[in-house]
Amino acid sequence: PSTAQELLLKAALFKGKLAFQAWREWRRDYDPARLDYGSQRLLPLLYRNLKTLGIDDLEIDQFKRAYLDTWAKNKVLFSKVALLLQAFREAGIDTLVLKGTSMIVHYYQDYGVRPMNDFDFLVPTSRAPDAVALLRRLGWQPQLKYLDRSLEAYLSVNYALHFSNTTGCDIDLH
Repeated sequence: PSTAQELLLKAALFKGKLAFQAWREWRRDYDPARLDYGSQRLLPLLYRNLKTLGIDDLEIDQFKRAYLDTWAKNKVLFSKVALLLQAFREAGIDTLVLKGTSMIVHYYQDYGVRPMNDFDFLVPTSRAPDAVALLRRLGWQPQLKYLDRSLEAYLSVNYALHFSNTTGCDIDLH
């Protein structure tokens, strides 16, 4: 990470005096128009940490908007994924939720601090064809057009299949 990115990470993740010092230093050079994508994704987490620290600043309102927007989007996405997990359970397909989804539930415990673009699930390799069939029945479309003819070959060299649905939700089936 760059110096600015490192300061932002410290301000978003550290506690007490260290977070406050990183915030002051990062804010000095902060330019919202020049913020890279990865740093923008940290703004909701930064907002929560600054509020926890009791820091009140005009810039925090922008971070609050990012936090609330992330919270609202994630609540909708998590309700969709809950239905999908239920369908996998009913079909007897074991799943393991990966990456951001599990981090939000188990570590952050706050829907607003981590923007999500998709959900990642792991299923046993032997159940991959069943999982693909279930997803298709539920209206999910694979990114790979000729999946029926090449699923076994694709799985032998790739770690995930990307699917999307008409509601704008994306998943990666690992």
